[in-house]
Amino acid sequence: MIDKLLLLILSIVVPLGMFLLGLQTNINELKKVISKPKAILIGIFCQIMVVPLLAFLFSMLYPLPAPLLLGVIILSAVPGGAVSNIISFLSKGSISLSISLTIISSLITVFTIPLVVNLGLMHIGFDQVTSLPVIPTIIRSILLVALPVTIGIFTRERFPGFSGKMERPTKIVSLVLLIVAVSFAITNNIEYFIKHVEVKLLFGVIGYNLMVMFAGFLLAYLFRLERASAFTISIEAGIQNSLLALLVVELVLVPEAIVFPAFYAFLSIVFGFLWGLLFRYYQKNKVT
Repeated sequence: MIDKLLLLILSIVVPLGMFLLGLQTNINELKKVISKPKAILIGIFCQIMVVPLLAFLFSMLYPLPAPLLLGVIILSAVPGGAVSNIISFLSKGSISLSISLTIISSLITVFTIPLVVNLGLMHIGFDQVTSLPVIPTIIRSILLVALPVTIGIFTRERFPGFSGKMERPTKIVSLVLLIVAVSFAITNNIEYFIKHVEVKLLFGVIGYNLMVMFAGFLLAYLFRLERASAFTISIEAGIQNSLLALLVVELVLVPEAIVFPAFYAFLSIVFGFLWGLLFRYYQKNKVT
């Protein structure tokens, strides 16, 4: 089981992060994105279908211990993380598409997380030991994800002046909360990390991250989306809500599954920013 103090911290940080995401959401921009649904549909399809399928494929091909592979599948089941919005913003991606994808995928995965995780438990062989309770998971996801983001959106609409002033600080706070919470998760479960930290895990985390980002970009490219939208979809696929994944680990009672999402949280940010720098450089120097 995850330490009670860590569980308390995650139970505060996850909804706070979702509230801050809602606070950044401009309803008019969201309507504009939805009015031209091609990009949003491709992005959601990538997040809900392609990423979990790649996680299952990864779990069949890459030699990691079963608990760590379960962590990969849990990670694939959660929505995109708020840090993806920061990377899209700094890299001149489509910020309105990024926030829209994060919001919509967060609402959809409230219901798909139990399905994906329980399929993962069966696939890896943990289904005889544990399962993810469907109704409690949906209720928890509504309380920790859907409700706070809705309150954040309402707050922005009701108090636009306050929300405008808070827009930049919320991006910084979201990133700081992620780093602090994941650092605490690692230090509080240090025995699992000492046991599993090796080059194979490092290559697995990096390889999986690059694979899902490439898949997102390729899918968008094949459907002839503009480069900024393709980049944004790739970032949404590669940056997951790792803190929510840690909470799901607590529910499935396989504590070592915490290792992959925790490492992924840090490394996906690093490679996300590197991909963002490369994309921004390309955008500045592309031949039109």
